[in-house]
Amino acid sequence: MIEVRTLSGLSMEYPTIYLCMVGKLKHTHIKAEDELNDVIGGFVYVVEKNEDLAQIEVFQSISDADGHFVRHMNITEKADSFDDAHWTLDGKYVMIYKVTSDAGGNLYAIPKEFVTQNIIKSIELTRG
Repeated sequence: MIEVRTLSGLSMEYPTIYLCMVGKLKHTHIKAEDELNDVIGGFVYVVEKNEDLAQIEVFQSISDADGHFVRHMNITEKADSFDDAHWTLDGKYVMIYKVTSDAGGNLYAIPKEFVTQNIIKSIELTRG
């Protein structure tokens, strides 16, 4: 998975994702050199292969027989509701935003060739 830290880096490498971000953030006073961490409270991660999807954790977890937390499930195992999940206007990516703190969270950009049924279900769950 590729980590993108600035809007300018996003605009050069992933113009579709950049336009989606700018559309969502048009009412803020952001500059191209701003760190995405300062803008959304995390970074943008672009999925490059199917294995990358396992890094997108959902809010559900797995516990052991005694009820102790073992790990969070991921999007390959279960669909879940996120803070935002939608297709880009051109249909090239699914964008999933997961807030994990008061500061915000990470945004995951998933190219359409890696979109699974769990991702589609997550969009439906998020949209309500």
